[in-house]
Amino acid sequence: MYTLQSVKEFLESKPGYKKKGIKWVANHLGVEPSLVAEAKGAIRANRSDYSSYDKMENETNGHTNRVGKYTAAEDQSLEEYCISVGLDPDKIDPYNDVKYWTDSAGRRRYSIVPKDVLEREEEFKNSLLKIIKDVTPKADIKPARVDRSNSAGLINLYDAHFDKISDIGESYTLEDNCNIIREGFSKSLARLSNWNPEVILLPIGNDFFNANDYNNTTKAGTPQGVLAHWKKSFKVGTQLIRELIESASAVTNKVVIVPIEGNHDEDKIFYLNEILKAAYEDSGFVEFEEESAPRHYIKYGSNLLGFGHGKWEKKRVKELPQYMAEEAVEYWSSTKHREFFLGDIHHKHEERFLRSKDYKGCTVTFLRDIAMNHSTWDRQNGYHMGPKSIEVHVFDHELGRVANYPIHL
Repeated sequence: MYTLQSVKEFLESKPGYKKKGIKWVANHLGVEPSLVAEAKGAIRANRSDYSSYDKMENETNGHTNRVGKYTAAEDQSLEEYCISVGLDPDKIDPYNDVKYWTDSAGRRRYSIVPKDVLEREEEFKNSLLKIIKDVTPKADIKPARVDRSNSAGLINLYDAHFDKISDIGESYTLEDNCNIIREGFSKSLARLSNWNPEVILLPIGNDFFNANDYNNTTKAGTPQGVLAHWKKSFKVGTQLIRELIESASAVTNKVVIVPIEGNHDEDKIFYLNEILKAAYEDSGFVEFEEESAPRHYIKYGSNLLGFGHGKWEKKRVKELPQYMAEEAVEYWSSTKHREFFLGDIHHKHEERFLRSKDYKGCTVTFLRDIAMNHSTWDRQNGYHMGPKSIEVHVFDHELGRVANYPIHL
């Protein structure tokens, strides 16, 4: 009857067997694969006896890639390393918090991720959100509370990149781009006013900002050219979105904010959404999807509307009806008209022009971008050509989509 220790000893006594697959060893010994996997993991991590590492190093000095005379005895101990980087050794679990490795000189190195890191990150997030809530001025909006039709308006501001710098000669400034968006949004509201919608859905994000952080890089770390310092662009962008929200009060009784993470500005959209929640939480006019996310689903009468940026969904278009059915299962069975709205002009296979395709159960629509400035990469892929449009849709409570207006910028 094999135990964890006996399996480990067996593998250590037969180095060739350690190279065999888990299932092969399990069949050979007549044990569960999970026991073999745990034994292999214990061997890799030296979990049973960390001193065996020191013993092997001191006795054999067996590293063939050593370039110095280092031995394990000369390495920092885990306790010494913790103290050197400001961690309390007593709070570090050597089995679960630490990865052990060796550099090219044969010196032991540590990678430590304390279990409480996530707890500290959550504390930081909560404290930051409290600060945002405390310092954000409350908005005072008094929309005209009139009888509205049983319809919803949708204004899609996809891929604005409003603070993007041009590599190919366009001269749009930050303020120019804001004015273009303001004018396009005003025309969108004029179209919607004819329908007298009871609610307007307003997705925000979708690469509204061109960079995610103070280093002016995307979420993945790709450098980006920007028109202004990140603090200025974030401040100006936040104010612009607030202007758009408040201007909608002239034609509707309610605005629903849908925060969608872009691949350029994922973190900024989270903070933008929190600022907007702090500003409008008591207004009775603005409602929110709670947090930014890759995809959101909203039910309006017999309509189920899905929203995503498109970067991650582009390669899975045929699967999106299944995504919608599973991620919005509580809405799927009670709706008849289902649509997915996506953008993301930066995908290498994505077309620049609006296209729709019916799939079983829902319609998937990729939208044009509204970015006026372009990079060399945009030009190489032909993304600097074609019209720029804000997409306006109207959904009847029972009949589904009844109107679509492209507002050319």
